[in-house]
Amino acid sequence: MKYIYTIFILTGLLIYSISANSQAYYESIYSDLQDDKYYQKINELINNNNYDSLFISADNAFNYYIEQDETDKAIYLFAISVYITAKNGLAQTTIPIIDNKIDFLQNNIDTINVHYATLLMIKAFGLTRMMELYRAKPIFDNSIEILLETNTPEIHLSSVYQKAGFLNVYLYENETGYFYTEKALEYLKKDNPENPSDEYIKQKSFDEGYIYLTFAALMKQTQQIELAFEYYKKSLHIFTNVAESKENTIVVLNNMSNSCLDMHKYDQALYYSNKADSLINHYNFTEKLILTYNSI
Repeated sequence: MKYIYTIFILTGLLIYSISANSQAYYESIYSDLQDDKYYQKINELINNNNYDSLFISADNAFNYYIEQDETDKAIYLFAISVYITAKNGLAQTTIPIIDNKIDFLQNNIDTINVHYATLLMIKAFGLTRMMELYRAKPIFDNSIEILLETNTPEIHLSSVYQKAGFLNVYLYENETGYFYTEKALEYLKKDNPENPSDEYIKQKSFDEGYIYLTFAALMKQTQQIELAFEYYKKSLHIFTNVAESKENTIVVLNNMSNSCLDMHKYDQALYYSNKADSLINHYNFTEKLILTYNSI
């Protein structure tokens, strides 16, 4: 039962961790590719959750800019559309649409391109949401290989490394997971723009919290429970005080409780479990969390 409980928490952590919104960085970094013809319509459809029309607009934008020989803009507008659909429960529908574009790009353009690599990452992300983890792993690896050959901003590369790192943790590929997670933290700390926006600061805090969660999962899987607990504490501080993410705070508290059980610190285990339950009840997250775990 304890093993099942551990996997239950770890799987929940995976779902939250891979949802870190690297799209925010991606759109911001390449905002020069946002056009007057399609971007506003795509953004409106995303905000209205109108995914059927979004697929059509994304396809139209892709075809139009391919014909104009503006490959970067074509892939960028398509990528921001399918990222949202993959994230919001439509991965099974989205993956074949992405595959169609990947086949076209492989046959027609030079695919050593940051936007093509991002499209690969989104496919891997979607497969992970479908829990097809072994299919996702080589695609994440391929995406990173291409990004390293291009002029990829460090903050975007950090986000991709973090997602790939946690996937490797879940597959018990701990050495690779640790390497990728270290790289994620390294690139995250390198990215220090002048006069960053509040949104940027908050998103970067989220990413740091997810990285510490990944380190904690690695330590826990390699039976370094006390070290795992210290990483959970770092993550808890971020999600409680900086990023203000109640869902992630609950996930961390549950994992801290589980670690305390492993260390036979039963009073502390109860303390952190009660704190998690209190947040769940206060913010009425019970149904939301049940739906998440049932979908797993």
